[in-house]
Order: sequence, then structure tokens, then C-alpha cells
Amino acid sequence: PYLEQCKREGGPNAHFLGKIDHRSPLLESAYAAASVLVLPSYIETPGLCALEAGLAGTPLVVTELGCTREYFGEHAAYVHPSDPEGIRAAVRKVLDNPPDTRPLRERIHSRYLWRHAAAATRAGYEKALAARAERGGAT
Repeated sequence: PYLEQCKREGGPNAHFLGKIDHRSPLLESAYAAASVLVLPSYIETPGLCALEAGLAGTPLVVTELGCTREYFGEHAAYVHPSDPEGIRAAVRKVLDNPPDTRPLRERIHSRYLWRHAAAATRAGYEKALAARAERGGAT
């Protein structure tokens, strides 16, 4: 019932693609073809879909709650999830005047790719192991 309501509300301007495999080149193409990605959730880290869409050059409208500003800085529009009119206004603004998404892509590319997460995780483990070794623990 929820999907059907979304389809009714979205009308002819909303496209529901269904599941796309994460490894499919169609996913990047879908992000790149989107006019805007909207993720106005109550409890959300930045959301992988927002990071992926931003990397593909899609403008973002995301929740103002949580740590989204830390990730996207000034390169996203922020909304409160309980404000439908604010969400509508932010989406309309992005659609009417699409932002330059190059700074957003560069921000994500330079900070939030999997290789950055892996390097930070490794550095954390190495630091923990070094601290343990200094205390005389086994490594």
C-alpha cells in the first residue's frame, strides 16, 4: 500500500525503478540521470545512497538532523523531515536552479570512498595495537 501511495503522490514525474543490483552500471547511470536525490529522514547517517548520488553528480536534499552537514558541508540543501513544505521548496529550488555539483563530487571523492574508510579503520587498529604493545600486552 505504501508503494502504491507513493506512486499516486509522485504522479508522472516520479519514476520507480525497482531494485538495481549494487554492482550494476545501471545504478550509477540512474544516480547520474536523477535531477535530485531526496533523503529527509529522521535518523540517518549521510546514507550511502546520498554519497553515491553525490559522487555521480546528483544534487542532494537531505535531512538537517544527524551528521549530514559534516559530510556534505555547503554542497547540499538541508530540510527537516517533518516539514513537507520545506522539503517541497528545497526540491523545487534545486530543480529550478541546479547547483554546480563538482565541489560535492570532489568532497566525497577526497574523503568518503571505501578506500578512505579502510585506511582509517586500519590506522585505528594499528594505533590500538601499538598502545597495547606499549602497555606490555600481546600483539
